[in-house]
This record gives sequence, structure tokens and C-alpha cells, in this order.
Amino acid sequence: MKISATAIDATNFIENIKEYIKRDSAHGRPSQDTLNTYMSNINQFLQWCSLEARIHPLAAVQDDIKEYRNYLWENRQLRVSTVSLKLTAIRRFYDSARLRNLVETNPCDGIFAGEDPLLRTTGIKYLNETQLQSLISLIPAAGVNNLRARLIIAFMALQGLRTVEIHRASVEDIDLDHGIMIVRGKKRDGRIYLRADTLALLLKYLQIRGFAEKDERGTPLFLSTAYHNKFGRLSRCGIRDIVDFWFKQAGIKQENSQMLSCHLLRHSCGTNLYLRTKDLRVVQEVLRHKKIDTTTKYSHIEDQMNKRYTELIPLEIL
Repeated sequence: MKISATAIDATNFIENIKEYIKRDSAHGRPSQDTLNTYMSNINQFLQWCSLEARIHPLAAVQDDIKEYRNYLWENRQLRVSTVSLKLTAIRRFYDSARLRNLVETNPCDGIFAGEDPLLRTTGIKYLNETQLQSLISLIPAAGVNNLRARLIIAFMALQGLRTVEIHRASVEDIDLDHGIMIVRGKKRDGRIYLRADTLALLLKYLQIRGFAEKDERGTPLFLSTAYHNKFGRLSRCGIRDIVDFWFKQAGIKQENSQMLSCHLLRHSCGTNLYLRTKDLRVVQEVLRHKKIDTTTKYSHIEDQMNKRYTELIPLEIL
């Protein structure tokens, strides 16, 4: 779509926001998944401005953004990671507006999603090997949906995949003969080497899952069973729903809790791997961290368990 630079005003900008976001993201070549995520969150914000706040979005100030953040917390009861994603999209919206001199400043600057209540309210930092085994054993070993759930959890907890990487996974990305998989990551692609049992489970799933409809990424590995998307690629929301269901079945997550997410499984992979190997480089390679600084947090858990400083106080209580 060709838009004249001289035709850009507030109305034009809002009406053609998808084109502007596409131009300004990832050097003009965002993935369709990224673009869809941005637009979904931006459109929700625009709707809130119109129906709830009754302001023009380009007239919003920081207090309006804070009010929207509070709306996401209190009315929609979204977890911090989801609010953070929405604020990122809105920040991109205002960056595009500022590039075209439609706003002077970005009202999202300096506004964050807030404290992640996970550690503060639950104390759960990761699932240990016993907890993970109980979770996986709870899922029946027969039936296509059960195999799909087992495989998704195995990919996260044992291979360290993110939700978006499972969503993007295609059959063409996997070398079944050698057990190698190309992972389509957030900013770059990577390669993982599948465990023998993960590969066996994958082959079993592929044998019974049935027809898959190709899309722009290839043949989806994980299929949706939703009526409106049958045989299509399983969405990120669909992946979260599957993990949430089994978290609740295992008693890991309470029925109405928003505190635990799929990322707990990836974090469990890194933590359990470090506790087994004591090698941060191994964890960095498996989780595909670009910088070792990101990986060092996994060493702190063992430090906290081993350094029981209060034992220095010479009291007897038994």
C-alpha cells in the first residue's frame, strides 16, 4: 500500500496504522506473527481509548497509559508478562506517531508492567525433577490431544523451548533421521538436539495426528482442534491453555490464578540442568541465550539453597 508522506495526519495515521507499524518494525520486515501481535494489542488499546477513556489516542498522556495499565490489571486481571507485551505494542504505536511528528513524546516512556508477583506470592521459582515427572505422568500416554500436551510440555521443560517457538515449529524444521530441530526464535533461529525419548514421542504424535494444513511457515507441527482453525497451526493462546489445564490438574496452579505461566517450564529446564551439570555454558547453549549474563541467574538458586546463613545463630530448638 502506497501512502503519500504529505497525507499523514492523525486520521490517516490511525486508519493506516498497520502499514506504519509494518514499516517501522524489524527494519520493515516483521514476521506476520509479530505484526499480528502488535496490531491485536494496539487495536485493543484504541478501542479502550474510544469506549472507556473517551480520548483520542494521540492526545493520551502518561496518566492515561497508567490508567490503561490499571484496567489491564484490575478489570481483565492479566498477568505482568501479558501487560508488558501490550505496553510494548502501544510503545511501538507512539514511536511511529512520533516519527511522523504527530506526538512530541511517547507517553509510554518510563511506564512498566509492574512487579511480577510470581515469586512474591507463590514462592515457586521452578519445578524440580519430581514435580515435572508427576506432571508428565499425569497426562495419559494415548490419544492425539494427550500426546500433543505431553510433547509440548517436554519441549518446554526438557528442551527449553519458548511458547512462541512451539507455535512457530513446523515439520520441515525437523530432521527426524538425526534428531535435530531448527527453532524459530524471537530474534534469531537456533538449533536443538532432541533427546531420544522426545524424538520417539514426536514420531508417535506425527503418526496419529492426521492432516495438517500448510501456512506461510510450512506444515504446522502442533495442530489446533478449535472449530474455527481445525487442522491449522496451534496458537500461542492455545498452547497456554493446554499447559494451564495440566498445571491445574497437577495442583501446580489454582483455578483462578494468573501467576504461573508456560515460561515456568523453560525456567525449570535451565534450573534443573544447572543443578545437574553445574555448567552455565551448557545451560546457555540449551536455552540459546545470546549472553552468558542472562544465564547466570540459574546459579543463584543453588547458592540460596546451600547458603543457609541463619544456621550461624547458635540456638537449639529440638
